[in-house]
Amino acid sequence: MRLTPAALALVAHADALFLRWEEARADLAGYADGVAGRLRITGVATAITAVIAPAAARLRDELPRLTVEMGEDPDENRFELLLSGRADLAVVIPAPDGPAPDDARFVQRPVLEEPQDLLVPAGHRFARCARQGVSLAEAGTESWTRAGDPADQHQPPIARALAALRAVADDREVKRV
Repeated sequence: MRLTPAALALVAHADALFLRWEEARADLAGYADGVAGRLRITGVATAITAVIAPAAARLRDELPRLTVEMGEDPDENRFELLLSGRADLAVVIPAPDGPAPDDARFVQRPVLEEPQDLLVPAGHRFARCARQGVSLAEAGTESWTRAGDPADQHQPPIARALAALRAVADDREVKRV
């Protein structure tokens, strides 16, 4: 049996064709395994540095066929980004107007607790507590001026916590009388 000139030309490319075929199969297998494609992550600014960027770097190292895109998207409702398919994962600070933890449209998991800074003048009684910190119960006994962006997701939880602590303190004062 003799190969035709066309067959000889094809044999000359066989190794390269086989290599490309194996690369294509591996790429397609990656999609089936969920380790290839694009992952879009959105989150609050503090989460970008502390959570999202380190996770994205690890994913890029471990899953080189996965493209990770991250963004802060401050003008967007991150839950709407998830629902519309414009984001796959969101790292948020729970807000009163957000979905309930048991909302079946989302899987919500706590990621971390973020400490808050309490700024007081040098002569304030809490200034002496800088090293050990101040508990929310202690802070709840003071009057505070809230500053910053009213859309800041940190504001509502802090305001609710302080209001609850004041209510507890007021209740204790009534019981002491």
